[in-house]
Amino acid sequence: MPRTAAASRPTVAKVRTATTTSGSS
Repeated sequence: MPRTAAASRPTVAKVRTATTTSGSS
């Protein structure tokens, strides 16, 4: 299921970015 993996990848990256921004702030 490449579609699920591709969708999961950007989702994790987005969450990680949001967490990093929050911590930096």
